[in-house]
Amino acid sequence: LFRNRLAETYVGAQQPEPGAAHILPLDSAGFSGRDHLFVVGMDSETVSAPAAGDAVLGEEVRSSITDSQEGALAQPRGAAEETAWRFQVALDRHCGPQTLVAMSFDPEEGEERFPSSIYLERTNTAAPSSASPRTDDSDDGVPATDEATEEGVPAVDHAELLVPSASGPLLSKTEAWLSIEADPDADRSAPDGRDQGAVGQNGGRSGRAGPNGEDVHTEREKDHRLPAATAEAALERHYPLIVSGRTARQSRRSSSYTAYDGLLPGDDESDAPYPELDFLASDYDGPPMSANGLQTLAASPYAYFVKYVLGVEPLDEPALSDEPWLNSLRKGSILHDAFDQFMREDRDLLQSEARLEAGPAFDQLMDRIELAVADIARRIHIGDGETQEAILRRLSVPARLFVEAEKRRAARFEPARFEWGFGQKGPRRRDGDLGPVSLSLSSGEELPVRGRVDRIDEVQPLSSDNSSGGGSSRTQRSDASPSDAGPSGERPLQIWDYKTGSQSSFEVTNPLKEGEKLQWALYAAVAEEHLGRPVDRSGYVFFSEKEMGSRIAWSLSGEHRSDLEELIQRLAALCRTGTFPMRQEPDDASTWRFGDYDELVPDLDRRGDELESKSYPADRPSPPCTDD
Repeated sequence: LFRNRLAETYVGAQQPEPGAAHILPLDSAGFSGRDHLFVVGMDSETVSAPAAGDAVLGEEVRSSITDSQEGALAQPRGAAEETAWRFQVALDRHCGPQTLVAMSFDPEEGEERFPSSIYLERTNTAAPSSASPRTDDSDDGVPATDEATEEGVPAVDHAELLVPSASGPLLSKTEAWLSIEADPDADRSAPDGRDQGAVGQNGGRSGRAGPNGEDVHTEREKDHRLPAATAEAALERHYPLIVSGRTARQSRRSSSYTAYDGLLPGDDESDAPYPELDFLASDYDGPPMSANGLQTLAASPYAYFVKYVLGVEPLDEPALSDEPWLNSLRKGSILHDAFDQFMREDRDLLQSEARLEAGPAFDQLMDRIELAVADIARRIHIGDGETQEAILRRLSVPARLFVEAEKRRAARFEPARFEWGFGQKGPRRRDGDLGPVSLSLSSGEELPVRGRVDRIDEVQPLSSDNSSGGGSSRTQRSDASPSDAGPSGERPLQIWDYKTGSQSSFEVTNPLKEGEKLQWALYAAVAEEHLGRPVDRSGYVFFSEKEMGSRIAWSLSGEHRSDLEELIQRLAALCRTGTFPMRQEPDDASTWRFGDYDELVPDLDRRGDELESKSYPADRPSPPCTDD
């Protein structure tokens, strides 16, 4: 099953990427401008194609047509000839170095293999390149030639045989030994004429210094000197970032935290070596902080550093079969927009329907959802194995839950604002949004913020006809009774954020969750300060089949407000000191759990083990995610 699935998987064309190899059939090569082409399977067995007759005209029909005409009917190109032609065209199409690999022995079948005619033709007739002049006494087994190659055919420098040439980089000690045994008298001096000496176990020079500083070796050492121009050295010379990568890997495996673990170099003369990152500084001129940014900083400072400081975008290249069309992001976007439009323009339909009745309100909401799905499907193909009807059936569940929830709350809560934004700039800003916004802390500091609240409801006066269920002042589930008015007599507000998933990541008794769930408190604080209205509760409503429209919310009491400010100040201290460590349980943070940066940390378990063995410096502020 796995083999059949793999054979049916199609990988489309992709742009060249550094450090990546793109595997594809040979006849599809040469279109994307990659520098190097490596062709494996150039033996006669692999390249050969089975003979096949003319699928259109049989021999008798072909003969009858030939007899009735002047001249012979052209013969179709055979399968083997067709394959050879397509391979030749692909090789000619590639501009750059080519490496052709032909297997000489098949270990699986236990049989010898011989080079294909294409391999022999290209290695025996290609002329040497101008960059690497060849002589008739070449020892690599390929005869030199002064004839130019055919027009358009790339030149082949040489064919690598079992014994490597003395002038090229050596991939191992075995190749170095073969090179010396094959040609003991070859010149292995460095480009500047100095003797390179023997390379020791770790790549360093071996030997002893004489009385006058000269290099002294025994005869045995002289016979086994290895050239310093190894493949590793050549690779580092052409790609110096490899050295940086090795340094990073070694630092991450060390016993102490380093810059490669997220602790930027400190400054003995300053307690805040990175003031430009301190979002509470009076001269801060960076972007305003969002709830997502603060929550990421609290949950995994290193993820915040990568995403918000370095600006590294997560790779978003899933194969069509890896991710459903209606993923969580697209589902949330469709429902958010449909709920917003419905409540702005169609909420009067709710008054004409009885509870648990699918009437015009539900139908109108589904019409909006269907239009949104169709619009996206025109731009992004839904794909095989999925239909628009099935997608709409899945979206009908949260739609029905939304309509029923609004019917239940209609008499007690009046929608006041939808998609209310603050601090947004450019295309993110909408009509009715507030401009630049700061949250004032009790310490006198100002936090520049931006965000968008899905829904703000105004609490209506409580009467005997529309009272709803009870609930505590700190935590609300379903429709707990709010207070009737704030200290100034104004009707209080409730803030809601739509969720289409589960509430399992929330903790009723730990609403801020060490900063990982501070959005509700941040939005409540901003609304109270800039709308001038008390916020009774702030929280989340879950429109999923599992949660059935349940709500969870808290009051921004004095305790929660002080906890919020303390968290914000701790997070600012991390930024101003350049302290962005990765938490010791990386997969506990959604950024790593959902694979946003798998290329940076491909093995979370191993990375976690490395971090557990490190000692955290006492002079650095500790992130909230390390609190017990």
